Amino acid sequence: MVSPNYKKTGTLAGDPNGVAYQKHMLLLLYERAANDAHFSNLRLATEMKDAGKFDDAVLSWNCDAARRRSKQQNWLFVQVKHKSSKKLNQSDLFPTLNPDRAKMEFSIFKYLLSFWEIKHSNAFEGSKQFVIFTNAGLNEQIRHWFVSADADCGDILKLPTPKRELLKLKPPDDILEQLYHYGSEEFNDLIESIKALFFEQASSFDETLFRKYRAAINCKILMVRKNSIVFSPGFIKMKNLDYSERLLRRRLFPENYTVERIAALSVRNELLKQILSVKDKSSARLPPAIEMAEVGEFLRLLIFAVNQPSNGEFEKIIKKELSQVCPVEPRELYGEMAYNAMQDIIDRWLQCKDGFYLEGSTLNNRLRKSDCASTSAGRRLASSSQSLFDTGEKEVADTNRAKPAGVAAAIAENLQLCQRAAPEIGSGTIKIVLPTSNQFTAFEHPLPVLPYTAGMLIERQK
Repeated sequence: MVSPNYKKTGTLAGDPNGVAYQKHMLLLLYERAANDAHFSNLRLATEMKDAGKFDDAVLSWNCDAARRRSKQQNWLFVQVKHKSSKKLNQSDLFPTLNPDRAKMEFSIFKYLLSFWEIKHSNAFEGSKQFVIFTNAGLNEQIRHWFVSADADCGDILKLPTPKRELLKLKPPDDILEQLYHYGSEEFNDLIESIKALFFEQASSFDETLFRKYRAAINCKILMVRKNSIVFSPGFIKMKNLDYSERLLRRRLFPENYTVERIAALSVRNELLKQILSVKDKSSARLPPAIEMAEVGEFLRLLIFAVNQPSNGEFEKIIKKELSQVCPVEPRELYGEMAYNAMQDIIDRWLQCKDGFYLEGSTLNNRLRKSDCASTSAGRRLASSSQSLFDTGEKEVADTNRAKPAGVAAAIAENLQLCQRAAPEIGSGTIKIVLPTSNQFTAFEHPLPVLPYTAGMLIERQK
């Protein structure tokens, strides 16, 4: 079962184009999923700490299980990258000459590590797919490394633009070896160092490696007992160990090693004792232990969405889709209103310090109850998530009712409420002023109509 809350890495910040691109992805995923019955129990997250480098958008849902007899949890992890006039080449994807290659923007090395951590996390049980979504293209020199992935990707990420491509990466064998070596080198080195210390009584060891992972090794793997260093009882008996710790235990000792035999092992090394005894900010997790088979699995589950639309075109696509799902006229107007409403909700959601999922029909309730960046922000958030038409005397829409999943659907439903209340409202027209592209676009529309967003200025014309 998915928890309703998650730890955030922080609030959204950085390059304005990149921030806007991430917001558009969140808008697209939420509205498409909310209007598709296939996405049961949908949840949308962003800036999720446990998602590692795939934290821009995390969508979770259950399949409609009418034909499967059971519901399967599904996860879609999306990382978006907005670039101006950029074509990806080999050094972008596999920066092998850069010692800090895991931090490069499009580095497959860092995404492989995040995949591995997600795979072995209890937080993400079920089917998974990973996407790198960018408006950048591919350099022709590496295009032969890619094959079409249209058949492997759901419609939720397919956009109606002629140049967009959904691809899978199939690099040559030497690149696969580099990925495996990068994802397992430190773990294998740690095994060899521990073996040398305990089985060969070696006086030297990889000091840098032990300092880097001191917090993960101390007490969980090794412990200081008087003047000796021994294996910890939990590690010996394989109790309360995570995946990496269990794997280390199996790799260190053959099956015929008894618990008593392992407990009798000890070593005296003053430098190692000093390293284990000093408190510092070292990693609390062991290095990754990626198998070659997992490298292949990652590449099968990873989709490169390249040549995707930039922000301006992305916005037009979302507005058009919102207008199409709204069953009332004028659809263009309500598509614009729905887009502004959703953008306002997404913006306020991103300001919240605590991470919580946007959840289909419970969206408005979650927003009103969330612990946001400030009390005033919370009040504005609650206000913007209500569907009201205030005549000065009464509220026409019932705010206690559960709102539909789609914003466009909510507009249509509440418009019908206003129509039923038309005799009480009276006649006339209203001017709806929408802030679009730093300008104000005015529409005149006969009463009744529902203004569904705090981002609009509504003026009743006498």
